[in-house]
Amino acid sequence: MPIVKELRLSPKQQEFVEDKHRYTAFFGGKGGGKTYGGAIKAVFYGLKESNAGALIIVTAPTYWTLMTATMKAFFEVMPKECVPRGALKQEPAPHLTLPNGTEYWFMTSHEPRNLQGPSIAAFWMDEEAKQPDNTAWQEMSARLRSPDYECQGWLTSTPDGLNWAYDIFTGGNPNYRYYTASSYDNPFTPKAYRDSIGDNYDAQVLRQEVYGEFVSLSGMVYSQFVESRCLGEPGTKELTTVGGIDFGFNNPSVIEVLARDRDGYHWQRDEFYQSGVTLDDIAAEAHRLKKQYNISRFYCDPTEKQLTESLKRKGLPAVMAFKDVETGIQQVATLLEHDKLKFSPSKSFYVRQQMKTYVRAQVLEGARAKPVKRHDDAVDALRYAALGLRGVQRMREVAWSMR
Repeated sequence: MPIVKELRLSPKQQEFVEDKHRYTAFFGGKGGGKTYGGAIKAVFYGLKESNAGALIIVTAPTYWTLMTATMKAFFEVMPKECVPRGALKQEPAPHLTLPNGTEYWFMTSHEPRNLQGPSIAAFWMDEEAKQPDNTAWQEMSARLRSPDYECQGWLTSTPDGLNWAYDIFTGGNPNYRYYTASSYDNPFTPKAYRDSIGDNYDAQVLRQEVYGEFVSLSGMVYSQFVESRCLGEPGTKELTTVGGIDFGFNNPSVIEVLARDRDGYHWQRDEFYQSGVTLDDIAAEAHRLKKQYNISRFYCDPTEKQLTESLKRKGLPAVMAFKDVETGIQQVATLLEHDKLKFSPSKSFYVRQQMKTYVRAQVLEGARAKPVKRHDDAVDALRYAALGLRGVQRMREVAWSMR
């Protein structure tokens, strides 16, 4: 007889639960439903017929969090008929064996060496992004090697600045995928909670603790960026479209597609973001985007003259982008300040994340700090394109004045 239990999920929780990537994460604000989503994913995995007999590890940083939050959510989700009397053992650590042979072991991650052991099929690490480094994550990933299962590991947590979790999940590795949700995205929390949760935070902390965003708590380059205000599509307007290219290889290679309409609005329309690609891969993607969006020119990383020339030989209208970083930043910031820059809701994932985490270095004596060269590939490509479009517009204005 099939096991039936009614569960309510928000759209973002459902996306996360159903995701099949090897490594996934759900970063959310307080009360955003991230732990509940992680518990549902763990239960669904263990009850799946093809995963019968799997060994699954569930962790939290402390025993208190494990017992009062992680395991509490897990057993709220797990159907009671799957937990017969005596099935949950407490020694040597809490562990549960389901009727189908699947085993769950519940452990703390604050001593990563204690997580070493045999092969596992899956793991779930709750609130792991709050840990100071990724040692525990590495230990669990090293055990994810059971040959008879589709192995998966996932993390649920409130973000904690631009730390190791940000690094691994935003690095462009195709095996990693993450989701974010704010405290307001969870329709199942009490209205009074949602109405008051933001009262005790300043603006930057609010973005991390309530909106579940990766943020640096000082020195933002694009402080004018407010995501909810910057989403949109150009519709059927006449557009001039260019691309910005930042070359990577080990780091992500990025193409940002940016268009300008006659009213001066700029529309980010699409992006390519991937690590470990060759120049041929970049050229093939640029040709595809050029055809799809009628791109007139690609503005490329000004430090990569040879690669830009190689793209030209491959039949692309590639030129060197304007070099001055601060001029480009000022152009993007001005567009944001005047509400003239919009991002595709579905094709701007990486550039929107970097707009929120692109920061300046800390310096002494009031000198102007340079932006940190870290996770800036997408914002660099956007900057190249924005300056390129400004140049195109100015050439048109000069041509018009000479008529």
